Amino acid sequence: MVLFGVAKNVLRNHDRSLSRSAGLVGALRLERVHGTPAEGSAMRDAIDRLAPKEREVLLLTYWDGLTAVEVSHLLNTSATAVRMHLHRTRKELGRILHEQTVSEGATE
Repeated sequence: MVLFGVAKNVLRNHDRSLSRSAGLVGALRLERVHGTPAEGSAMRDAIDRLAPKEREVLLLTYWDGLTAVEVSHLLNTSATAVRMHLHRTRKELGRILHEQTVSEGATE
């Protein structure tokens, strides 16, 4: 019984992670479809706040559509390192976007 509970929680966490990732990817794609984002765009501001290496991995993956292996060749690192770096970058981007949402809500 405990094993089923653990498996259920793991699946829930995975689903939440996929949902957050899909939201961020969707926002990035919207920015790409509409061309250069308008000044003051929340997504653009959040991406600009990332460290240069984080921004590079994120944009190569989602903007240019490269795989982890392709990004690893460009950055001279392993695909595993790229995936780990991308995971951390998405978490950081989500945190920044959350901060922006909270601060915007507080000022209005």
